[in-house]
Amino acid sequence: MKPITKENRELIVSAKERGEKPEMIAVWFNVALSSVYNILALYRKTKDVTPKPYLGRPSRLNEADLERIRAAINEKKDITLEELIEELGLPIKKTRLSEIVNDYVPDVRFERTSIIAALGLEGTTAPLAFKGTLNGEFFGGWVELVLAPTLSPGDIVLLDNYSAHKTAGVLDPIYEKGASVIFLPEYSPDLNPIELMWSKVKSILRKLKPRTFDELLDAIGHALDSVTYDDILGWFKHHGYILNK
Repeated sequence: MKPITKENRELIVSAKERGEKPEMIAVWFNVALSSVYNILALYRKTKDVTPKPYLGRPSRLNEADLERIRAAINEKKDITLEELIEELGLPIKKTRLSEIVNDYVPDVRFERTSIIAALGLEGTTAPLAFKGTLNGEFFGGWVELVLAPTLSPGDIVLLDNYSAHKTAGVLDPIYEKGASVIFLPEYSPDLNPIELMWSKVKSILRKLKPRTFDELLDAIGHALDSVTYDDILGWFKHHGYILNK
């Protein structure tokens, strides 16, 4: 996790003072929601956004640190590695923390579950949850078997510049349906309405706290069903799209 610059910390505070929601601020600045809350709390307490100085990296975590990690996980079962580092102030990289958690905290494993879906004015379409990370082959299968059947001639598919989206041939099923593709500029959440949908979905998943993969699938379905037409209309307008209904 890269440090948040002082300039961005000040912009985060300014956005909150304008009335923006922390969930949206986290999306815009591509930071953890917990980081937004921590910056806002620091500013309320000190009227400054400068973080405490870093005093150096110890060679390893001690037993007290491990107990704090165990307590944090027991209190918040769905806590992420990034949140553990941020909230506990751990001077350690995420990859090393994952190894420590797996070695020293019984029955805790951080297994990635990903969700892919499309968002249009008619609602959320082509949702698919899977274990692991997205690659070009998997994305191509999703486009062909899940997304393309939902498309109509004249539809426009907006994509970011993730490498899997540019694998040779993966977009052919979209073109064959008479639809077109527009790639957004290099990481531009301010142009991508689906980012706000994912923020809402993640917020709901945190509240539901599913413990198994089956429970997670049910929770994802509930979260996606909670997305309303008014939500979608607001997200598209917020990002500056002109809608012809």
